[in-house]
Amino acid sequence: MLLNDINSAIQNLENSSFTIPEKSAYVKGVFNNFLINNSNSILTLLESDRLDEAIKGLSDLRTKMDSSLGGIPSDDVIVSPTSQKTLVLMIDNLIAVLKKTNKYDQTYHWAHNRVNS
Repeated sequence: MLLNDINSAIQNLENSSFTIPEKSAYVKGVFNNFLINNSNSILTLLESDRLDEAIKGLSDLRTKMDSSLGGIPSDDVIVSPTSQKTLVLMIDNLIAVLKKTNKYDQTYHWAHNRVNS
């Protein structure tokens, strides 16, 4: 699953990839909780079909690592340009898949409701 791949990529980053290298373990834990291990995690949102919220969360996460791609540098936590490019591409791919899924679900429900009314 793309979400696990994103989390694994973050967990495997070198300490020097972070704004404050000596706090990288803490930051990795925060990202892990945000993505996977929390009652409000992206995984939980996906499992409960709350796709809009998951997309918003992923978009917010993206801002923490996007300065080498035109984002604001002051809010980045991951600062390695190579890591940023890899992670942003992964996040953008997952967001694109979720948007397509969400659009399909909305269209299906609309059509289903029209047929059954």
